[in-house]
Amino acid sequence: MKIKKVLKNSIADKEGFKKGDVLLKINGKKVNDIIDFKYLTAEEIVRIEIDRYGEIFATTIRKDTDENIGLVFENNSNWRKCNNRCIFCFIDQNPPGLRKSLYFKDEDYRLSFLYGNYITMTNLSEKDIKRIIKFRLSPLYVSIHSTDKKIRKKMLGRNQEDYLLYKIKTLTNNGIVMHGQIVLCPGINDGPFLKKSVYELFKFFPLLRTVAVVPVGLTKYRKRLPKINPVTEKIAREIVEKISLWQKDFIEKTGESFVYLSDEFYLLSGHSLPEHKSYGEFWQIENGVGMVRSILNDFNSEKNNFPEKLLKKKKILFITGKLFSPVLAENIVCQLNKIDNLEVKLAEIENNFYGDSVTVAGLLCGRDILNTLRKQNDKFDLIVLPPDCVNEDRLFLDDISLSSINKEYDEKIFVFRNSFLEIFNRLK
Repeated sequence: MKIKKVLKNSIADKEGFKKGDVLLKINGKKVNDIIDFKYLTAEEIVRIEIDRYGEIFATTIRKDTDENIGLVFENNSNWRKCNNRCIFCFIDQNPPGLRKSLYFKDEDYRLSFLYGNYITMTNLSEKDIKRIIKFRLSPLYVSIHSTDKKIRKKMLGRNQEDYLLYKIKTLTNNGIVMHGQIVLCPGINDGPFLKKSVYELFKFFPLLRTVAVVPVGLTKYRKRLPKINPVTEKIAREIVEKISLWQKDFIEKTGESFVYLSDEFYLLSGHSLPEHKSYGEFWQIENGVGMVRSILNDFNSEKNNFPEKLLKKKKILFITGKLFSPVLAENIVCQLNKIDNLEVKLAEIENNFYGDSVTVAGLLCGRDILNTLRKQNDKFDLIVLPPDCVNEDRLFLDDISLSSINKEYDEKIFVFRNSFLEIFNRLK
């Protein structure tokens, strides 16, 4: 494992580790991946061997248990790839010409543990299961889609049984916490199959902590792919009503909902969002479960700290997708416009890059945002983009950089994170 960066003032920095050093052994044991590294450096006394351009060095570190020593490694090129052919796979619906990473289908339990990536566990061997249990790699995030063997094989594009429930049982029996996901494809894994899946999975609660149901995402690039019907307003309404009944059942039995719907179902159907407490610890917020409720809650908790009046007139533009636009307009924009000397406008963007069936804000692309901004007649003091529309390198899905757009708009653009007070700090 090659060191990419040594964090300043960290233990590793003080011990003289350098970028480019290759990690060989920890406490005499070979380090194969980041999981080995985290496990072996958890102790208070750690002896580390490195290769620095052919010379072998060793140092002994004394630290607190589980204390981070401050090493960042180059990306692992040996992450496991997905061998399934899921009929709904969003990566298969990407247009050509994007960066390579957007076409990589990972299926690696290490990424699930480290970053919350969802895995089907179809390539999980007995050896892998033993390693997960030994290293306590918990929680894991699992793409289930259906517990019905025939339906699951159809959805994953597989011919063979993958023993999903056996793997879940083995892991949960050994204390591994898991969160499940079901991508709802109308006419395939809904109806009685959905109920069967949810209630069969409930048998593994509380170690299988939650199951999220999310609507299938369909782009305009589905030529030569199996036909899948979209989740319509009518279907979303039916799903919300069914899941609500199951949630009541689970709450009576355990005090928790167990199964949760992503925000799209509520926004698409016109149903009210569940209350903040209904989401528990927001276990699957990164999967779009409770994200809107969390944003609204943050806004309401901060609004008493907003100024009643700005010293100078300011204009703000919020950028969002079609789905979240009404919520933003009714709950946030209208409130902000009550502040003297502040004018807030909203730009609802249609996703031309992926197609108008993709309405979530997180999948907005740079060129659609740029085209919308160029059509604005007003000049804004601040332009607010939705959370998670750029990656860690500040790139949109279509490879346009945030910095390139920001240069055109005098550095007035920022990606909203989790605090509305930051907006006012930026207006100063």
